[in-house]
Amino acid sequence: MSNQARWSVLQSFNLLKWHRHARQVAVTALESGGSLSIVIRRIEEAVSSGR
Repeated sequence: MSNQARWSVLQSFNLLKWHRHARQVAVTALESGGSLSIVIRRIEEAVSSGR
C-alpha cells in the first residue's frame, strides 16, 4: 500500500471518528445498498451541515 493510500485511509478514519453523525449517515447509506459515491456524498453533506 502506498503512503498516499495509507494517509487517505487514516484521514477517512479520523473524519468518521470526529463526526459521529457522519459515521451514522455512512452506515445508513451502506445498509440501504448505496454506492460508494452515494456514501461519500452523504458524509460530505453531514459534515458540511455541521451536525
